[in-house]
Amino acid sequence: MPTGDDIAAEPPPIVRRERKLLLIVLTAMGAGIGLATIFVPAAGILALTMPPLVVISLFRARRWARLAAELDYRVCTHCTYQIEPAATRCAECGCDFDFAVAAEQWKSVAPRA
Repeated sequence: MPTGDDIAAEPPPIVRRERKLLLIVLTAMGAGIGLATIFVPAAGILALTMPPLVVISLFRARRWARLAAELDYRVCTHCTYQIEPAATRCAECGCDFDFAVAAEQWKSVAPRA
């Protein structure tokens, strides 16, 4: 079982899931573009959609981190639901909530000033 220090060094689970999904989508698109260019030379236009996907993913993670900072880091790291000050469990998804760990995870994806 990872300790609080190990978990705090990583981004929140919702950000990790988004990054994995982005990697899968980009890999699939890359393979599709490679095959499509063999049969349809104009299919290289699909490659133009890859950079916006990466940018959108980065902006979403930073938006979540800004939201968490505005709410004093009382935002679930699994579903981004606002946690009540006295709560130890997310009312939306039921995951345990540790304020110190959540704050460190959100700070890890916050834009650097």
